[in-house]
Amino acid sequence: MAISPEGATEVYREGAKVIRAQQEEITRLREKVAAYERRERVEGIVRLMETKGLDDPGSSFQEKVAHVFNSSTDLDVLEKAIQMAQPGSTLQWGTVDSDEKDGASFGYGSKFEQFLVEG
Repeated sequence: MAISPEGATEVYREGAKVIRAQQEEITRLREKVAAYERRERVEGIVRLMETKGLDDPGSSFQEKVAHVFNSSTDLDVLEKAIQMAQPGSTLQWGTVDSDEKDGASFGYGSKFEQFLVEG
């Protein structure tokens, strides 16, 4: 059975449509799988945070998961930081307070801090 040139063109045209549709479906499914994998990983990270006491006790598990999931935070960095943290520890950046006894008047803790800030 021979196919005419017009028939071959039609087969190629239909084949291209089918391949494009399959490629779109593959892309959609890959994105869906990636979202499921990210959510699963985020849930594990939130559980680790709760285990170490590094979470917000006023938020539900799902709220915490949604917050981390929707953030642009690098999950590798977040996970490593949580693993390195001591249970129950809190992150403190420190404060700079006014210390009138040292003569600091601009909210610096000491003359040394005032010197560092003002020069």
